[in-house]
Amino acid sequence: MARRQNADGPYIQRDGMSNADNFVEHRRYLMRLIVQVSALVAAWRLTHKVHYAKHAARHLRAWFLEEHTRMNPHLKSAQAINGRVTGRGIGIIDTIHLVEVARAIELLAGSRALSQTELRGIKQWFTNYLNWLTTDPYGLEEREAKNNHGTCWVMQVAAFAHLTRSHELLA
Repeated sequence: MARRQNADGPYIQRDGMSNADNFVEHRRYLMRLIVQVSALVAAWRLTHKVHYAKHAARHLRAWFLEEHTRMNPHLKSAQAINGRVTGRGIGIIDTIHLVEVARAIELLAGSRALSQTELRGIKQWFTNYLNWLTTDPYGLEEREAKNNHGTCWVMQVAAFAHLTRSHELLA
């Protein structure tokens, strides 16, 4: 994160650097989800101890199913700039690590830590997010980016399409 030399001056945007005055706790929580779910699913796969799978499932329920805690399946407010824009397509890169969560969900499906109804609900969340990524102007803008943003869009669409069996997007 970059601090401004003049606290009263305007923020100067620099690629790869975050405005230190921005709210970024959501990003920290998302990264924590990714690390925890990936580690717990790996622990379950290696040890076959069901408590690891159940713990991972609790995180997935909170993020993707429970109405009062779940993440919205869109990024309409991502990379907002206070007083300038309410959101930007470049924020899609912030969810690149959900690819790891999607892969973990595929592995966790065999654990019975999630009911079939819960698994369908989680996949529906990813279907909704995938639909947003592939139809919203922010998503379309990122799809066309000729840099790491475009690459991250492709990686996400591929992983989420694989999870949700959206074969038309994998062709």
